[in-house]
Amino acid sequence: MRPFQYVYWMLVWLFFGSCTWGQMSGVSRLNPTDSLLLVKYRNEVIRSQVSAEDSLMTNKEIEANWGNSRLDQGEMKYAPDGSFKISTFVFESCGAYCNSEWYSWIHFKVNGKERVKKADFYTVDTIYQLPEKRYLVVGSHGHRPAGVLTVQCVTPQLISFLGDSLTVHPIEYKTQKTGKRSFACCQENGVDIEQEPYVKYDAKTERLRYQYANNYAYSHNIDVDTIRQGQFVYSRGYFILEKETIQVLDRRSQLTQTHQWTENYKIRSSDTTNIHIGLINKRQLVYDCIGCASSYAMAIKVFILLKGGKKELLTLPTNGAYLEDIKLLNIRGNHFIYIVTNETSGNSDGYLYYLNPKALKAYPVKVQRSKAALPKGCTPWGSYAYLTINSDVSDISTHTQFINTSNSKRGGVTTKYKLLKISSNQFVLKPSKRTVFEDE
Repeated sequence: MRPFQYVYWMLVWLFFGSCTWGQMSGVSRLNPTDSLLLVKYRNEVIRSQVSAEDSLMTNKEIEANWGNSRLDQGEMKYAPDGSFKISTFVFESCGAYCNSEWYSWIHFKVNGKERVKKADFYTVDTIYQLPEKRYLVVGSHGHRPAGVLTVQCVTPQLISFLGDSLTVHPIEYKTQKTGKRSFACCQENGVDIEQEPYVKYDAKTERLRYQYANNYAYSHNIDVDTIRQGQFVYSRGYFILEKETIQVLDRRSQLTQTHQWTENYKIRSSDTTNIHIGLINKRQLVYDCIGCASSYAMAIKVFILLKGGKKELLTLPTNGAYLEDIKLLNIRGNHFIYIVTNETSGNSDGYLYYLNPKALKAYPVKVQRSKAALPKGCTPWGSYAYLTINSDVSDISTHTQFINTSNSKRGGVTTKYKLLKISSNQFVLKPSKRTVFEDE
């Protein structure tokens, strides 16, 4: 094939191949029309976030005022037979923690003409074509109803089209206790199971299988897991619950397991909730994580083990942020406890305590704030790192992201600190260097 012929056929393939609706829902290639649609809908979402008196603001100005909120670029997913397509956008708003809103539009054909309607879809993962001219749209979303609880959901929606109408059919989930209700597959993050929650459709057997788990420690103060597995059968245009098994795991009678360590110290049977940190003067430091899970915690308590029991050194309320790390540091011959917590929004907090090994007391290290935390005309955006100490303790710093409202550019401020001793038990972190940068 000659070079100009190769280029010609490549252009033909790119144009006609990308303009076909009949792609699987995971295809990300967009034709120019669909790319413009995403831009149009994204602009609509941006404009919906302002009041009438702010309607003269540009889109860049609106986004610059969002602070820690952000809007994604949107996705377009296609039905397998090309009969419709769904565009979705996620608007995430972050304060102490993050939650999201979903915006969606569906395009479908009626007598060869395209119809457009606003819809209620989450992030679309898969679209299945079913008999009786129906479709199963499986999406996913998550939310945080409380500072110590996040929820992950997989959402199946059964839809069909009649004329220019979109119909969402209920997937009835009938149990003895609840009666009929719409099926929802939502799992709290406090549940510890090997497999993530799922909803899967098997076209050969026409079965919709699912698994999800719930924990009732936060909602009912009962540390019990229920793990549900089951399946629906598709019959005459509807899903009918065929079977479900429920496994109950009562954690109230289980002991909290400890981490492993190499020192020749043994945790007593009555101290099974203690987790090893390290040794100081041949005494063992441990911590308790209160309300602790992989992505949240309520408080951290640090103790030192003595012959007569244990002595509390400090209590750190985490306000829902989860524990990342606890370690002992030796800085110029002084002992410190360094605790790192993270939030699901990406924010990180660091806490430093001086440990007096003779008095067996811990004292918080104060962090002096820079007078100009952010440049003039800038607002916070994205994540921050309250206090970061690297592995060899050669760098102690904080980091904050911002948006410059004058030019809508994003940047950050990094502040380095020096550790100073001001009294026998009091240390302070004093700013020594401040670096400001903006994205190109």
